[in-house]
Formats: sequence, structure tokens, C-alpha cells
Amino acid sequence: MSVRLSALSHISAIVDDADAAVRLLGDVFHAPVLKRVSSSLQQESATRILHAGLGDVRLQFIQPGPAGTRLHRQLKEQEPQVDGLAFFVEDLASAVTELAQEGIAILERADIVLQAATGPVEAPVCVFATMERLGFNIELIEDASGSSKVAGDDEPPGDALFGNLSPLLHVELAVDDLDDPCALLQRLFGSGKVESSFAQFLSSLGSLDIVHVNLGNVVLQYCRPKTEDSPWAQLLARRGRAIHNITWLVRDMLATVAALARQDVQDLRSFSLDFGKLVGRENLPEHLAPQRIVDLMPRLGFHMELTEAFASNIDDFIFNPFGNWKARPHCP
Repeated sequence: MSVRLSALSHISAIVDDADAAVRLLGDVFHAPVLKRVSSSLQQESATRILHAGLGDVRLQFIQPGPAGTRLHRQLKEQEPQVDGLAFFVEDLASAVTELAQEGIAILERADIVLQAATGPVEAPVCVFATMERLGFNIELIEDASGSSKVAGDDEPPGDALFGNLSPLLHVELAVDDLDDPCALLQRLFGSGKVESSFAQFLSSLGSLDIVHVNLGNVVLQYCRPKTEDSPWAQLLARRGRAIHNITWLVRDMLATVAALARQDVQDLRSFSLDFGKLVGRENLPEHLAPQRIVDLMPRLGFHMELTEAFASNIDDFIFNPFGNWKARPHCP
């Protein structure tokens, strides 16, 4: 029986300087610092834990604590990185059993305070050792009520977004095998391949074999490098399966590039995809700026891939419909 997941709770990244990470996101993307937040790991394992909202994502930046802790070793050995994706489950004990049957061990256990509809509640949380298989550790938080949130009262009003980015598009990972992580996700969480035409279009460009699979409401973009000289291949050689970048849409690429430049952030890659082959040329915007992957892993633990809305019919090709996201109110 598969484990039923909530929508994404948050993404955790380990960094050298949590303050600098949230400050950069605020300066460039108007991402707010989320102050009324319960950390989803034990405070003694970190020197600093800060949270920021970006689009519909809550990011947890962890500045590891004393030498010898798991996160401190990871940071020193492998540099800043995304450590985990977190979700709520109704029955954590049953989830532990399901993952144990796949040989997946628990890395950390903790009890955290959540903001539930009835007030603060204490809940157990486990971080599981899935990095080598999935490219990230998965964090599961028990919430039988279905109404708890690690983010507490820091919620955008209505259907607004944090900052000036779109909802999350993809979490992109470098892997050596497309079948193993997808099969494991299917067995554990009932995940399936999604956005097939989008993945086929990207695979046809030549440098990567790509599969999209959902994990809860998140689309994981698994990328198997075809050459040894790409950033994905270099990351794979250095760290094994890992998150390479996280993708959002921007409202104005030129303004975004200028804001990034003021922070001394450079492009890892800049490119123009022929989206007309995917969506039909009649659905393309009149002017579409080149897409960019910007070199932010040293500061955020992940690169960011940014593109403008590339089609009037974009919702026909993605797992989570954006609707008219550009017209939705957002938190400045």
C-alpha cells in the first residue's frame, strides 16, 4: 500500500550562511522571510535556521551546527545542497514500515510544534535516507488532521504567491538511472510519470534524457546526462544523484537578470528553447527572453532555472495548472 502525501510542506537546503540566502531572495525576488515558523528539525543540529517564501514554496535554509553532525559533514564534504523535500502524512508509523521494506533507514527523528486549526500541537517527524536513490532525503511529518502547517501564520492571503515568481514548475535532478528512482517513487507513494510530451520535447534537444514524475504535487524532473561535460554530469560525478536546480517562471526576465547582476550572480547557462515545437507556434508569446539557469548553488544550495511564460496554453502541458498566475496578487 502506498504512502499518501500532502502537498509539499517545504524544501530544506543546507548552506554556509542562512542570512545571506534569505537576503538574496528578498533583494532579487521580493521573497519574504517567514518568521512565525516551526523548524522541522532539532535546533541543536543547526547554528541558524531561516525560512523564506518563494512562489508557492517554503524554503528552509539550515546553517549546520557543531562539527560531527550529519548536516555539518554534508556541507563540508559536498558543499551547499538541497537536503530534503518535506510532506505531511496521516500515519508516520505506517510510513516508516513501508520505507523500511525498501531498505530505507531513518536519518533523524524529532518532535516539532505545528500550527493546527485547533492551536499548537506537537507532532513527530522523520527524515529518511533516500538521497542515494531519489537524489534527496524525504522528510515526513505526521498530521492526522490534515490542517497543520510548519509555516504557521506566515501564509499569503487567498491564492496569492510569495514574492514575484510563479508557482513551482520543476525540481530538476541529475541521475545515472531514470528507472530506479521512478519505480521506487511509484511503489512507495503511488507516483507516476507526468508531463510526458514536455519531457519528450526536452529529451529531444540532445544533452539529457528526461522523465517527469510527480511526488505529491511536486514534479521531479529526472535528467540523465548524455555527455560528460555538462553541469548535470559534473554534479553527478561529484555527489551522485542530487538536485541540480529548481524552476520557476518570472514576470520580466530583463529586470530579473539586472537584479541578479546586482548580487554578482552569473548565468550557469543561457539558452533559447523552441517551445513552438511543443505548444504550437500560434500559442507562443510575441517576444520570449532566453531561458536561464543561474549559478546560485553556492549560496542557496540549488541553482535556479528561470523562464518567462512560454505559451498561452501552458496549462495543457504541465501537471499543476498555473491559471492566469501573472494576474494573481502577490506579496511584495
